[in-house]
Amino acid sequence: MAQLITQESAGHKHVVQFVENAVVGSRTVNTVADLRALSAAPTDLSWETLGYWAAGDGGHAKYRWNSASTATDNGSTVLKITAVTTGRFELQPGILEVRACGVVGDGSTINTTALQTVADASKPFMFSSYGPWVSGQVTVDSQINIDGHGATVNISGSHATDYQFLKFIASFTGVTIRDLVINGDGVDASSHYGFGPSSSAVVLTDVHIENVKVQNVIVGLDLSAVDNATVVGGKIGPVIGTTSGRGYGIAGGTNSKNIHVLGTHFYRCSRHSLYFGATIGASAVGCTFQEHGYGATPTQLSALILARGKGQSATANNFIDCVHNPIDISDDNTVAGQSETTTLSANTFSGCKRPIIIGDSSATVSADAGTSYISVTGNTWNMPIAADGDCIKVYQAQRLLIATNVFNFKADTSNQNAITIDDVAANYPSEVLISGNVAYINTTGSVKCLV
Repeated sequence: MAQLITQESAGHKHVVQFVENAVVGSRTVNTVADLRALSAAPTDLSWETLGYWAAGDGGHAKYRWNSASTATDNGSTVLKITAVTTGRFELQPGILEVRACGVVGDGSTINTTALQTVADASKPFMFSSYGPWVSGQVTVDSQINIDGHGATVNISGSHATDYQFLKFIASFTGVTIRDLVINGDGVDASSHYGFGPSSSAVVLTDVHIENVKVQNVIVGLDLSAVDNATVVGGKIGPVIGTTSGRGYGIAGGTNSKNIHVLGTHFYRCSRHSLYFGATIGASAVGCTFQEHGYGATPTQLSALILARGKGQSATANNFIDCVHNPIDISDDNTVAGQSETTTLSANTFSGCKRPIIIGDSSATVSADAGTSYISVTGNTWNMPIAADGDCIKVYQAQRLLIATNVFNFKADTSNQNAITIDDVAANYPSEVLISGNVAYINTTGSVKCLV
């Protein structure tokens, strides 16, 4: 409801301010500083500011006077009148706009302290499109709900190993982040992450990430310890770093289960675009993996890792111009166990220079290595002209189905194979069914359908 703020002089009232969405019966001041500067405890319970630092700066907010409170003034949700010992202004319930907590989106002000206050309030909060915003690391220990409205947060600061914009320091339920751009500085040594836990002991439950873009970081989203997570849309990349623990677009881990990534665009992730390490119930559906592994020193690691987990799947994804293997199933010695019940279906591989890998490629593997109940069906390969190699390469597998796939070999290709069953590793494939696959060969080079 609108409110007219008037001033009386010489027997006449004059309009001095027009306030939209004002609280009926409330008192209005220009800034937070004006609330703190009141000379005595107010008799009116409802108050409203027209801005945080200055009237009209977007930081307007509504407060309620609590005459019994002695809580600490935190600069946003709790405000103290300087001259009054007991009694506090408390921010009224609702979605918190970050400017109401003193956050400034001028592209240079570092807002770490103010955003930490916002996170500590455990209220749903939103950025406006006004920005960009700059912040260092903000720690989170309870439910968080962020609506970015397309705003950009530039990460400021660095750490030797990991420096997350949002660092989760306790296990809790409820993470929702949508429509936000998180931008690192693109420097490997800064160790910028989009967000992640402080340790593997921190487990997040019910995580929903929607239309979030993370770029110029060493890790996009660290989901190494989550239970029930969904990532929808958005874009991850470029992601830099080629050493272990860096260069990951999205990372799931041994403490994770039920991670579903839907329609996300991975672009130029240097190590792994999407990593499911011993993750139970993980899927990638309708994602795009573009130019994986490109860079000054391209890595020899796969875009999508389905490493020794159970119930993992990749469906209707597009792999475009990947430098190294688009998918590895089980080919990761850093985690124990087999890959079981893994499905690859309706994926398209265009211009990828290396094959998908099934099983561990090492000649000496642990006793539990291998894969079982693997299905590779209905996929399409459009092989690049300049690549030598395979579309599918199998090292270990038990109960493997390869069916109804399409292999397109272009003119002038050479030394390409549709399917290769390898005998290097210790555990040989068994119970392999290959059926109904089609190869279109338009080349005078050496192309084999089954080796």
